[in-house]
Amino acid sequence: MTHQAVPGVVLRAVGGFYRVCIDDQEIHECKIAGRLKPRGAGGRREPVLPGDKVLLHEVDGVYVVKEVLPRVNQLVRPAIANIDLCVIVQAVTNPSPNLELIDRILVHTRHMKIATALCLTKTDLLDPDPQMIETYQQAGCRVLTTSAVNGAGISELATILKDKVSILSGPSGVGKSRLLNSVSPGFQRETGEVSRKLKRGRHTTRQVELLQLPQGGWVADSPGFSVLEFAQLTMRELPLLYPEFEDPALQCRFAGCMHRSEPGCVVREAVEMNQIDAGRYYRYLQFLKEVEENELNRY
Repeated sequence: MTHQAVPGVVLRAVGGFYRVCIDDQEIHECKIAGRLKPRGAGGRREPVLPGDKVLLHEVDGVYVVKEVLPRVNQLVRPAIANIDLCVIVQAVTNPSPNLELIDRILVHTRHMKIATALCLTKTDLLDPDPQMIETYQQAGCRVLTTSAVNGAGISELATILKDKVSILSGPSGVGKSRLLNSVSPGFQRETGEVSRKLKRGRHTTRQVELLQLPQGGWVADSPGFSVLEFAQLTMRELPLLYPEFEDPALQCRFAGCMHRSEPGCVVREAVEMNQIDAGRYYRYLQFLKEVEENELNRY
């Protein structure tokens, strides 16, 4: 028996059991000491997440998580910690891109200072919309176009995942698991098809799990989702999370302009002149109203 602390990374957390990797090599099934579960604001217990860095003690040949180290960042949905890169996956068709969900994820990742890329897949079925690509490049997002069928863009995706802790995020049916199988056939992730009747994907990934990439780094598939709320954002923070607003906002008449109805708003002028995508802007107004209502309910 030894009491020397051993560092590790949580790969999967399900039902009180934790799959932990030590030194990027050894993988162990562990339990956690209850008194050391991380606590959030107000002393509430928070779950141990994939991506958490932990300290283990070996007791009679069994590893026990004794300490969860402070997180650099954390995504709520999908639930994962200490991420270097979030890849938002959307199909160009079947199902059609969910622009609102893309924008919601971008707001969250920018708020958490997590690098983000947009991966448009199923390009073997339909060419991606050039305007959509330009819009999200303007929003500060690297855009990849890929196909797991003909291999287009897979090497570029593998390159941006290398030596990082990454997650593929997006709704069901867009092909996240199929993309991972293309990047590393050894993963053999279960894949599903889009329901013809419901026009949405069936869940094939049920838990977030970090998988080791052959070229170095870790990547997680994630359960599909289509709802993401802004529980902790403030009205003052939201406009700062839109890179395309930054330059015109400097010229707005009022400091702290919300770009909603204030006179002399140069962001609104840029939208009217097609310098900022109108769809992104109107979804921003929708988000602003949601955040405002959340603030009123909080206080």
